[in-house]
Amino acid sequence: MTKKNAVSKNSINLLDEVLAVGELEPVEVALPDASMMVRRSWTGDQILTYRRALNASTTDLQKLTEEQQRDRNVDVYMTMSTSPRKDVEKFVDAMAELPAIAFGMVDRRIGQVAGLIGEDGNFTFTSPRGKTPTSSDE
Repeated sequence: MTKKNAVSKNSINLLDEVLAVGELEPVEVALPDASMMVRRSWTGDQILTYRRALNASTTDLQKLTEEQQRDRNVDVYMTMSTSPRKDVEKFVDAMAELPAIAFGMVDRRIGQVAGLIGEDGNFTFTSPRGKTPTSSDE
């Protein structure tokens, strides 16, 4: 199965046009015992990969074992991070030591730093990169 078809170099990448976020360099986020780099520039494909990882097992998170929850969190944070897997795993393990309320607050803040979560805690596209040309632009 071919994943991508050949497209003209002059074509508009619609995923980037509607989903791409930010144009900032990654930034380090830290807990007392671990840190990782969080991307702040996202292509449309990267947004889809993040959303797929996020949604992969969110239907019944309470039914997952601790190991399954850890693996799911590592998978999600790997899409958000530019750090090596071992650093992300250490960060996820440090997060797991937090009380549930603090875990949720830290998780949301990481999403905000990445440009994926708004101040209200909802998924948002805070700074789209592209702009579709309109007749008034031409």
